[in-house]
This record gives sequence, C-alpha cells and structure tokens, in this order.
Amino acid sequence: MKRLAVLLVTVLVAVACSEGLPTQPQQDASPQNYYERLLTTTAAAGKCLLYPPTSLTQLGSCQSVDAVVTPKNFHCGSIYYRCQEQKDPIHFVFTKSAYEVDVVTEGQYYCASPDKGVAYYYSRGKLVETGPLFLSDSVGECLAQEIVLDNGNVLYGVDSMAQHATYVSQYKGPIDSIIITRPFPDTVVISWPPFSRNGITLISDVSANYMFQLFEHPGDQAATCLTGVGLLDRQPTRDFLKLLWDSSRTGLPTGQRVESGGYLFEDTLSGDLIFRTYFDRATDTPCENNDVPVQPFPGRFVGIAHTHPYQDGDVLPNNCRRGPAPPGKIRIVDEQTFGGPSGADLDRLRDDNSALQDSIPMMIV
Repeated sequence: MKRLAVLLVTVLVAVACSEGLPTQPQQDASPQNYYERLLTTTAAAGKCLLYPPTSLTQLGSCQSVDAVVTPKNFHCGSIYYRCQEQKDPIHFVFTKSAYEVDVVTEGQYYCASPDKGVAYYYSRGKLVETGPLFLSDSVGECLAQEIVLDNGNVLYGVDSMAQHATYVSQYKGPIDSIIITRPFPDTVVISWPPFSRNGITLISDVSANYMFQLFEHPGDQAATCLTGVGLLDRQPTRDFLKLLWDSSRTGLPTGQRVESGGYLFEDTLSGDLIFRTYFDRATDTPCENNDVPVQPFPGRFVGIAHTHPYQDGDVLPNNCRRGPAPPGKIRIVDEQTFGGPSGADLDRLRDDNSALQDSIPMMIV
C-alpha cells in the first residue's frame, strides 16, 4: 500500500473566559422586534434560526442544532451593567454539524470603525472559510446621530441597536464550529462614570447578540434510509458507494469478481462532495484492490471506500485468504466472519490517516 504524501494543518484558537463588574440597574436592550423580523426572513429562506447559548434557544427555530459558547461573557461590551467588557475571540461549537451557516449579529456599534469582526468557519477541526462581518445601517442614524453632552462635548457616530453585522456563508459542507473576532470597537466611546444631558444621566448599555441562520441537514441529503451519520446520509456518498458496487462484477461467479475502491473528497471552496474511483484491473482481485489516488486531488480527503463483493452463502474463491481451502472443503462467506474490515483494511486506514494527519472514515460495501 502506497502512503499518501498529503499534510493538512489544523488551526487551533484559544479563547479566554472572564466575568465581573459593573452593576448599574439598567434595562437590557431588547432585540425582540429585530428578532421577529429575522425569524420571518429566516423561515422564508428555508433555514432555521439559532440563538445561542442554550438558555436562549427557545427564541430560535432550530430543532436539532445548538451551540456552546465561550467565553461566558461573550456578549458584553463596555459599560454593560451585567458583566465586564471582553474583546476576545468568541468560540461557538455546534452540538451537531450545521450547514450553510450565516452569522447575524445585532448590537450597538461605533460607526467610525471599519472593522466589524471576522468569522472563521471550521469543519472537522480545519479552517474552511473566512469572511468579514458587513455592517448594515438601514435607518441611517449611523451618520446622523449626535448627542450634545452637558459639558459641551459632542458624541456622534453611535448606532442605537438598529444595526446588525452579517456574513453569508458560501461553504456547503458541515460546519462544526465558528470563531468570531469580536466586532471592534462595538462600544460607545463614553467613560465611567456616565455623562449627563439635560440633567439626565446617560449610561451606555452596550451588548452584542450573535445569531445564526442555518440548515440542520445538508442540501444534498439522501431522501431515504437515513442513518444519522452525516457523511453517509449525503447523496453523493450514496452514488459513490453504488458505483463501486456496480463496478465489482457482482453478477459473475465469485472468482471473477473484483474489489473496487476509491476516495471521497470535499471541495475546499464550496464544500461539495466529489468522488473518484482508482481501479487497477491488472492487480485487483476478488479480495484485494490497489486503489492508490492520483494527483491532482479534487479537494481534501474526507473518506475512503471499497467493496467486498460477496453476499452471505457465497463460496469464497481460492485466490482469497492466502491460498486455497483444504482439500475437500470450501470457504463460505458469512457476515460475522467477512462483514467487516480485514486486517489489511485496518492497516491501510491507519497508514492513510497517518499520512493525511487526519481521521477519515473507511466505508465498505
């Protein structure tokens, strides 16, 4: 078995967790009206709305996908009365793979800053997509709003919870986690203690809410016989496995059949699944194949598959199992003995995963 000379690097980002401070008795800025509009448009697009963390999922419409968020005070901006401001990356880990995930943030942004944050998408621990959060200002107060303070200073360029920053994903493969560099600065430029205007104390109550519009299942999910295993339930995988089986000459006597193998790839830009068969009929036998992939590869490796072209009760040919059966005996295929991977299969999987620095599954038909 030739090893694959491929190396993929996993990107890890650590985030810190902190809590604390101020305790001003202010009313939290409610996103309810915006949320209701968002839920309507999300449903119209056929997606569900995830509003993490778990305690807020009742506001969303997703049924099977949730997210665990760190740090705990991920939503807090400066002078936010419930917890201490934090500017660390925010790490969302989905409890189940999500698809075509759009990031939607809602909060109070300092409009003079062009940097509204970046979303990093991860699939199976690998970075697959990066995109900036684009600021939307439908009512224009980002340019028009001015606050004249009692001390004569003018505060301007601050939105009033009407803005949201979004990123629409182009990647169609499974997403397991998203890291967002916090939109910065997303806080009003007011220092503590609060200023006053017309004798009324102004306390900046700043936070940012993070929501996701997503599909809970892949767009290419098979219509029937779902297993709950994401890769196996996608139609391109089913087509790939059927092609391998149909290429194994299963209608011929067992001694004339061949193992057929290949690899499943994922397009690194779109997330689409692509399969390639690698037959070598000069060396393939009823019990062995030499499906070494040939470059250029159409994407990153996500699966390996081959056939064991037998059914229960078939007579195993003499060119299998390292020699013929003893005189006067035959070897009968049974699921318990021949239904799983052979020792050679396990060796191959180990070698491939070692070369890929990954953990890709093996499928046997």
